[in-house]
Amino acid sequence: MSAAHDTMRASIASAEKTKVGALDSATATYQGAIASAVASYPIPGFPTGNATYTAALKTADAAKQAALDAAEKARQNTVAQARDTFRGTGELNIEV
Repeated sequence: MSAAHDTMRASIASAEKTKVGALDSATATYQGAIASAVASYPIPGFPTGNATYTAALKTADAAKQAALDAAEKARQNTVAQARDTFRGTGELNIEV
């Protein structure tokens, strides 16, 4: 393998590690938001308790999904750039 190929593979591996780190962070944030919602859930039957709890869960779900989407988009962008750079060396001949 050439140095350009090694660089491409390293970039892709790094992007995957970065994505896993982002997923871990998003999951921890999500779990923290859920724990906070549970802790602040008022006495069962309290008129606005369920609505507040449900809204907190919905917000946490949306934030987690946005973080997961952003992590995957960043990974895909890094992979595409790495392939384009490698393709620019003339060693990779893939038409997309």
